Amino acid sequence: VFAGHELKFGRYSFVTHVGYYVYYPYKYESRVYFRIGLKRTFGEHFFGTVAVRTHGANAEAMAFGIGYRL
Repeated sequence: VFAGHELKFGRYSFVTHVGYYVYYPYKYESRVYFRIGLKRTFGEHFFGTVAVRTHGANAEAMAFGIGYRL
């Protein structure tokens, strides 16, 4: 479960999320995580993202993505 927002600056966006792991079979870090990243639109429909998911000051994963908005 997560909540977040997207702050737009022209073609660029700053994306933040805060989330909570409901299903948590193995204790790794805390159940709460943060995701911060940048999003860039290309044309009217395509976009790319780069984001980091963290548990406090410990980075867990870095994600790269591309998408198409209808």
